[in-house]
This record gives sequence, structure tokens and C-alpha cells, in this order.
Amino acid sequence: MGFGVPWALAGLLAVTIPIIAHLLRRQKLPQQTLPTIAFLNRIHATRAARLRVVDALLLAARVALIAALALIAAAPYRVVQSSLLDRQHALAIVFDDSLSMAAMDEGETLIERAAALSTERINKLPEGSEVSVVLAGRPPRVWVRRHSDLDMVQSAFGEIDTRSTRAGALCDAVRIAVELLLESELTDRRLLVVSDFTPGAGADECEWPARGIRVGFEAVATSNPDNRHIASVEVAGERESAEGRLIEVRIEGVPTASRQNVRLRQKGQETQRTPVHWTADRGEAALTMEPGATDAVVELRLDPDDVLPADNVRGVLLGSDTVHVLLVDGDPHPDPRKRETAFLSHALGVAPRIGRAFAVETLDTQDLSESAIIRSDVVVLANATLDEKWLPLIQRFVGGGGSLWITAGDRINPRVYGSVLRELLPGRYTATRHEERPVGLRSRALP
Repeated sequence: MGFGVPWALAGLLAVTIPIIAHLLRRQKLPQQTLPTIAFLNRIHATRAARLRVVDALLLAARVALIAALALIAAAPYRVVQSSLLDRQHALAIVFDDSLSMAAMDEGETLIERAAALSTERINKLPEGSEVSVVLAGRPPRVWVRRHSDLDMVQSAFGEIDTRSTRAGALCDAVRIAVELLLESELTDRRLLVVSDFTPGAGADECEWPARGIRVGFEAVATSNPDNRHIASVEVAGERESAEGRLIEVRIEGVPTASRQNVRLRQKGQETQRTPVHWTADRGEAALTMEPGATDAVVELRLDPDDVLPADNVRGVLLGSDTVHVLLVDGDPHPDPRKRETAFLSHALGVAPRIGRAFAVETLDTQDLSESAIIRSDVVVLANATLDEKWLPLIQRFVGGGGSLWITAGDRINPRVYGSVLRELLPGRYTATRHEERPVGLRSRALP
């Protein structure tokens, strides 16, 4: 119970006005008996008793009216728990895990902050509610599909990669989330969108549900949005020319007082560093590749990092006459024809040379080395689960422009790939499932 305008209760003091007036009317006046009206004494006594009753009722009505006006002016209210709060919800959370959400703020990424906000919302859901989670980085992915175990849903947020480099696909994720809500048998359907809602997210272009689904938005943002990024890279010159190749880098953003550099990494090693020259909100830097360099891929990094380190790195494909392919065999066999890599190795060996040739190297998982990964352009993990010590190197290899191909099989460990390389994969690995289905040879179309 409360009052929106509590000072209006002072108007209750006005109820004393009719009470005082009533008391003044009750004062006895001097009485004088006149012989001419003595016969009216009996009638007067009866009427006086009736007037006392009417005056009391009139006083009560006046007091009640003044009190009611004062209470109405004070805007009373009462907090009650609506039955809607106890109703089970079908909640779909569109969780933005695009590149901009990897920005750092106060020691955490926006993805981590959004996960904490989403967990708080789930904690408030009534028991028996149903939750779906759709990640809005490209491509959009159903992270949790219509699950009623709220503890499991909360733990799923902890598995989202906080260092995302994905593009945005917010509108596609909204469409998928709406479809999941319409599949639910619960009638109270709600859509929650958690994002930083940058202009690139395109929230204004999404088709939001008009009826039947309540839509909510939770915005997360950095307190210091200052950021710079490598906007473009241009490569000029030929590999065999005497001048070598010129790499021109353009940086966009607000310059800082401290000096910024662009670092060139080849085969995982830093080989050059040059300062960034700023003009207004644009910076430029130029690096030169030595004549005859055979690197197919190099990495450029803007230093130092800012709130969004992920857009400070850019892999550059320079091209080469030879593509180095590393085949990692997870199920080696004494017979070369029965190895996991047998078919691909043979196909690359007989492929016609059109501009480039393939240099193929095949290793077992126990023979893998750092140098083998660094000198490769393409790494193929054929039904192979690597030791976890190699996975950060694989991640840097892909971040520097290398290509990774993973083929599934019974020797894949979903936990290892899901914990470290999930950002590089378009989906999640699950345990191998064997199904036995009877095969019938009798046609139903024939008697």
C-alpha cells in the first residue's frame, strides 16, 4: 500500500470543518415558554428527535466526502503479485555474439556481460518455463533448443566464445527465435534480444513479431567506445621483382597520443614493424616484402590493442606457386590404401596443375610438429583429435589466414574441439551415434 502524492493527505484535516460546524449548531439557545404556543410542545419534541438523526447522517456524509476527495488526490496504490508472473513462459533469447560484442570494458567482454544479464533473466522465470537461445553471429546458430532445465540453460552461456570474430546476422537469428517460440505449447511467449545494437547490427531492418509475442531488448555497451581497426590492405608488386612487394595498410579510428605500429608476422614470427602515420581519423602504414619471399599468407597486427583487439589483426593472402597441404592422419593404417588420408592424398597428387601445384605432407598425430603447421597453407585434420597443446597454435594459424579442414570420425573428441576451437567451427561436434535400421528388400508397391 502506498500513495503517489502523499502530501495530499494533509487534506484530511478539512474533515474537522463540518464537525466544528455541527458542534456549533448543537449549542442550546435561551428558551422562553409562550402561552400561545404551549399546545405545540409535543409536536416540537418529536420533530427535534428526527432532526438530530438527520444532522448526524449529514455530518457523516460530509466527513466521508472530504476524506474521499483527499484520498483520491493522494493517488493511493497497492502492490500485488499478478497471476501472470506465475505463468510459465516460452522465452527465446537472441544473443549477439558478433565481432563488436568482443569489445573489452572494465576487464570483461560485452559477451560476458550479456551472458550475466541473460542468466539473471532466466533466474526470474517461473519453474517449468521453456528457454531457447539463438546466437546472432554469422551464421546464426541454435545454441539451446526449447529446454526446461533452466540450470542447463544457464551453464550453456558459459560455453559461448568470448573472443568472437563473426559477422552479424541479427535479423536471421530473430526469425529463427520466433519460429522456436511458435513451436512451443506455452501461450505466454516472449522474445529477448541482447546486443550492443551497433548500426551494423541492422536491428531496424528486422521483422519483429507484431502480436502474440512480447519483445524485450537488453543493450550492453562499453563506457569507452574508442576503437581503431585495420580497414583495408593492398598488395602491389610481383614476388620476383627487385623491389619486392609493397603492403599498404589503412587504419580507421581516432588516433591516440601513444605511438601505434603495424607488425608483420611471417610463419608465426615477427619480421617487420612500422609506425602508423595519422591524418584526421585515418592512419596509413607501408611495409615491404623482400624479393623472392615464398610466403602465401602473412599476418598484420595493429599495436597496441584497444577495446576490440579482434579487428586489429588481418591475414593477407599473397599467393604462391605452391600450396603446402598438411594432412594429419588420426587413424593410421599399415596399408597406405586404408589410411584416413589415402583418398585425399591421391587426389591432390593427380590433380592437374592450373597455375599452382600442391605440396602434400602426411603426418600421424604423434608426429605433428610446430614447424609443420607453420610452413603449411592448409591443414587437414582427418578424423584426428590433437593434443590440447596444439590447439592454440591451430587457432593462431587460422587467424593468420591459414585454412583448416576437419573431417569427422570415431576418433574425434567433441570436448576438445568444443572447448578451444569452437569459434573456428560452423557448428558443434557431438558424440558419435550408431543407429541400427532394418533393411527390407520387399517393395510395398508390389504384391
